[in-house]
Amino acid sequence: MKNPYIKTTLGMYVNYFLLGMVNIILAANMPFLTKQLDTDSTGISYIISALGIGRVFTYAICGFLSDKFGRKPPVVISTVMMAIFLIGIPLSPNFQIAFAFAILAGMANSAMDEGTYPALMEIFPKSSGSKNVLVKAFLSLGSFILPLIIFFCLEHGISYGFSFFIPAALYLVNMLFLFTAPFPNHRDISMIQEIEKDNKSPIIPKFWKEGIALIIIGFTSNGLYSLPQIWLPTYGQEILNMTDANSVKLLSYYSIGGLVSVLLLAGLLKKFIRPVTILLVYPIITLFSL
Repeated sequence: MKNPYIKTTLGMYVNYFLLGMVNIILAANMPFLTKQLDTDSTGISYIISALGIGRVFTYAICGFLSDKFGRKPPVVISTVMMAIFLIGIPLSPNFQIAFAFAILAGMANSAMDEGTYPALMEIFPKSSGSKNVLVKAFLSLGSFILPLIIFFCLEHGISYGFSFFIPAALYLVNMLFLFTAPFPNHRDISMIQEIEKDNKSPIIPKFWKEGIALIIIGFTSNGLYSLPQIWLPTYGQEILNMTDANSVKLLSYYSIGGLVSVLLLAGLLKKFIRPVTILLVYPIITLFSL
């Protein structure tokens, strides 16, 4: 039988495609934002850190609201908040207002995560691992496309603000799409029973072992993923003496590697390996990459 939530899944993936743009949009436009906000690259890095501040302080409450009211409200609301951020940054007259908009984007990211990941698990209980990994593929795809948009704007003398307004418009269109899409009942226990049926000997995790390990992995993986995205254009301009337009392309090259690896990982998770295996080899791969 055809899955009734394919439309919903597509809309959530589009959200993360656009989020891939949001994740790098401040760093990619750093030369323009420093002039507009009368600051330097350090100031822009503080604004980028505000995204993380917004996420950290709202994850718990967004998770609570997602469990209480369902997955749809946080997913839909997050699209509006992201659109406000994207419209607000190019129009911000000073650093403080831009910082506030960045916190709003972090809050939107939390709401999006807390609605999307549980929804994907409920829509695809037997292949939730690979479906959640595809979120990263759409993130990488968005990170690949945005530098090309910025490059086009620079080459044709178009204001950098259009690189913000285009994803903002797409977020609002996707909000209308998701508003009409059905979401699974988050209180339906049949999905939980189906997952438990596949686990003949369920493992009961311990926070001080598995929990702390996952927190460390989450911290280091996000840090290593974000660091090149923030500073690659600056590295290209100041170290490699590249033009603003060409330095932004470095972000696209970085995203290609992420996209290929995520698609490969999604295939492996679906047929050959379990998610926990990836977590076990992650520290080794990280050490070699450093």
